Amino acid sequence: MDAKAASVPPTEAMEPYSVTDVSREEEKFLQIQQQLAFLEEQNTAALKAMKLGMGRASSQHEVFATELSLEAGRLEQSIRDLDPVVALIQGDLATLRKEVNAKIANLHETTQVFADRLILLEVDISALAGRGTDCSMCVEQSQQQHTKLRTLAAPESPTTEEGTGTIEI
Repeated sequence: MDAKAASVPPTEAMEPYSVTDVSREEEKFLQIQQQLAFLEEQNTAALKAMKLGMGRASSQHEVFATELSLEAGRLEQSIRDLDPVVALIQGDLATLRKEVNAKIANLHETTQVFADRLILLEVDISALAGRGTDCSMCVEQSQQQHTKLRTLAAPESPTTEEGTGTIEI
């Protein structure tokens, strides 16, 4: 303390604060206390508003979560309702595939028979042409032979119309 007292002139160190200095200090102190009280009130109001907002947000969140849960339940029920329909459609599709495959096999068989008969017709025509016979007669004789063979071999296969030389399928 001696070092402090030595640096401050003795007249200033001994003089008490004046009344005006004290009143100014008190005014500043009161202002600071008022500001502190005001800030505490604002802080309390802000905290209440924040808690209220959080309460509203959490209640809205709960409402949205409930709505989503209900919608998920509805969608699951819709899926369960569609399962039998999907199973029926899959069954119909399998049946349709079997029918189409059977018809394709039948068509393939018919086409093969037609191709075989065409080859036989060409062989007959070339054999008759080699003998020097009239080709128009060859065609008629060949058609008659094939008509007889067809009626004996395959009643469901394509038929030849008599006299026209065309085959109906």
